[in-house]
Amino acid sequence: MSTPILRAFEDGWDEHEPATHPRLHDVAWLLFTSGTTGRPKGALLEHRSLTAAAIGTALARPTAADDVFLTPFPLCHVAGYNVFVFHLHGRPVVVLPRFRADDLVAHVRAHDVTVCSLAPTMLVTLLDHLDATGTTLPTLRTITYGAAPMASALRRRAEETLGVALREGYGMTELSGNAVFDGVPNPLVSVRLGADDEILVRGDQVTAGYWRDPDATASAFIDGWFRTGDVGRWDGGRLHIVDRLKDIVITGGENVASREVEDVLHDHPAVAAAAIVGVPDDRWGEAICAVVVPRPGTSPSAGELVAHVRDRLAGFKQPRHVVFVEALPVNAAGKVEKAELRRLAAQVVARA
Repeated sequence: MSTPILRAFEDGWDEHEPATHPRLHDVAWLLFTSGTTGRPKGALLEHRSLTAAAIGTALARPTAADDVFLTPFPLCHVAGYNVFVFHLHGRPVVVLPRFRADDLVAHVRAHDVTVCSLAPTMLVTLLDHLDATGTTLPTLRTITYGAAPMASALRRRAEETLGVALREGYGMTELSGNAVFDGVPNPLVSVRLGADDEILVRGDQVTAGYWRDPDATASAFIDGWFRTGDVGRWDGGRLHIVDRLKDIVITGGENVASREVEDVLHDHPAVAAAAIVGVPDDRWGEAICAVVVPRPGTSPSAGELVAHVRDRLAGFKQPRHVVFVEALPVNAAGKVEKAELRRLAAQVVARA
């Protein structure tokens, strides 16, 4: 593929090259994936795919005539496509250079922000800040979230504290943004489940492939459908995200979705944050390890947390190891760095 954008990356910008009108299949954005499950890859997002993503979102998630949108995500993240969505409606957008709870609160109040996009880890920090300062956000009506699953306990806390509607978006860099909203695919995409219940997506908003990586491009598609790497299930016509394929822990021949165990742990009053990873185990192949951030002023024991999970889930889903940390490693998009946690957990368990 040869376009002005790619030639610029390959050869350097030529300030004397005449301006050209972009075509639908010209690359508009060379956006690198977060690399949480491997090395980052450059997704080729065309004018066609970004336009389709913005229009699909506008159709699936209506915008009010007085909405003001705020995003704390870096514009090198695919969440930046939301700027196009709100501009399609002629609505203003507040873009923060980075996420800080006090900055976000100040800008929401200064600009009468009604809609805000947050990752769940950002929402936790915001709620803690509001609790500590007694600040309110009276104009905020909706929080859209994605990038990572939201625990039911966090959702309840946000609804009770802020009185807002929480709207889930499911997407990724390779989809030019979100493709599914509150479990329902937008009108411009098709979604189905493939082998191992992997979520497959087809539509104009899907990436054209990966920059200078034909092997990764070929393996990302099956019969024209993009392989998301996520496991899903349909329930009442809505798509539920079970887990990342690579985050499924296979212990004793049983598949355990890390998200299911994490959700239970987040319901424990002494748990501020938790992540589940698999660690090598001679007997079980993999053992479930819970990496937990305790709430300030609490000291939960490993046995207490294991019993909490055992009371709510099948026995093979209970953690065999618990590691306590001060914070979970996250990237700029608010995603937990599972690869780093696996290394940490494996080292801790090996020393125990």
